[in-house]
Amino acid sequence: MNNSAYQITITFPENIGDILNQAASNIEQDVKVYLAVKYYLDGILTIGKAAKLAGMRKMDFELFLASKQIPISLLDYSDIQADMDRMKNLKAQSA
Repeated sequence: MNNSAYQITITFPENIGDILNQAASNIEQDVKVYLAVKYYLDGILTIGKAAKLAGMRKMDFELFLASKQIPISLLDYSDIQADMDRMKNLKAQSA
């Protein structure tokens, strides 16, 4: 497993901490979390990979999503139906 990191530099105004009313050290974590949420909602990352990008445990990331009224499952009815159909087919094949 490759544990190397990719670093991105983002330039903000010098007074970004004052603008956002928080310590500049918190901004880096916020950027990671919101980027992870965006990629999760866009279907680019699974919830587990998004949690890792955010630097959070999966459960903590799920709790964060829930606190923001963001669903922790992006499956729709057709996804669930397709999964059920696959399970039925597997069961029929094993019988």
